Amino acid sequence: MRLARDADVVIQGYRPGSLAARGLDAAALARANPGVIVANLSAFGPRGDWSHRRGFDSLVQTASGMNVSEAEHRGRGEAARPLPCQALDHGAGFLLAAGVCAALHHREKDGREGRRVGAYVVDVSLAGVMKYLRSLGQYEGSSGFEGDDYTVLGERTGEERALFETRDTPFGEMTFLRHSARIDGFEPGWDRVAPVLGSGEAVWSGE
Repeated sequence: MRLARDADVVIQGYRPGSLAARGLDAAALARANPGVIVANLSAFGPRGDWSHRRGFDSLVQTASGMNVSEAEHRGRGEAARPLPCQALDHGAGFLLAAGVCAALHHREKDGREGRRVGAYVVDVSLAGVMKYLRSLGQYEGSSGFEGDDYTVLGERTGEERALFETRDTPFGEMTFLRHSARIDGFEPGWDRVAPVLGSGEAVWSGE
């Protein structure tokens, strides 16, 4: 609670009801820090029969039938096929960040107009992201699973090469996709890349 008193945003990924049982729900946080933004990420959302269940990306893909649907659309006789990346995790992170930005905007607007709000709550679930992604539709057959091999990067020029960035890292020279966001006057990205596991001291960033 000491950390929450001075925080603009509290982000947590515990199962719904878990922090409330410890006296750390949105109402309690708002009493300690009026106007705090509480961003919650869960597997199946704060309401419904499965809200109390723990979960993670791959589990939600499986429980929702998404893996079966992916296998059916690929059409190679597989019983199930996971997505080629943790798309629910990535999507949930983007949506949670967008929700926090929206909450910050509303908090500033409410402050200017003299309205007082206890807490601004943002709820994102992996199941909700799954439902949204599926609503976008799927490619029939194998077309959605085919693409150019990224190892031919050296043969590309112009716009295709502009999508990538090369840096020296603790693992050697590494080429990777640039950050997807484009913001006028600001270059989004990473100041530091992931180090070799266990190579750094256990200290807080900035110390």
